[in-house]
Amino acid sequence: MLARYRDRDLRVYVIWLTMLRTDARSEWPRNEIVDARAVHYWDEAKVVGTALARRDELKAWRPAAWDVWSMYSPGVTWNGEAPLPAAFGRTILRTRDQLERAVAALPARTATSAPRK
Repeated sequence: MLARYRDRDLRVYVIWLTMLRTDARSEWPRNEIVDARAVHYWDEAKVVGTALARRDELKAWRPAAWDVWSMYSPGVTWNGEAPLPAAFGRTILRTRDQLERAVAALPARTATSAPRK
C-alpha cells in the first residue's frame, strides 16, 4: 500500500510486540514493511499496545492492542495517555480497505514540500 501512495505525506511507526507464541523477536519480518517513511520498533513491554487499549473507544483491544492500525492528525503527540486516533482498525487484514481509504485521503506532497521526518 505504501508503494501505491508514495506521494502521501505521512510517517509510519511499526510497533512489533509479542502476543502469540510465534511472535518472537527472532521471527520479526524485517522485510515486511520497507519504506523510507516507516520506522520499526520492538515493544517487548507492550507499552504502546496497552496505552491504546486504555482508551474507552478502543476497549475491545484490551489488554493490549495488536494487529491494529491507528492514524493521527499532524502535530498530535502522546503525553501520558494515547490520544484518540483520527482513524483506526483491527485486524489490519480485515480493515485494510478502510486503512487504504484513510491513506488515499491524505494530502499528497507537492513538488515544493519535503517529506516529514
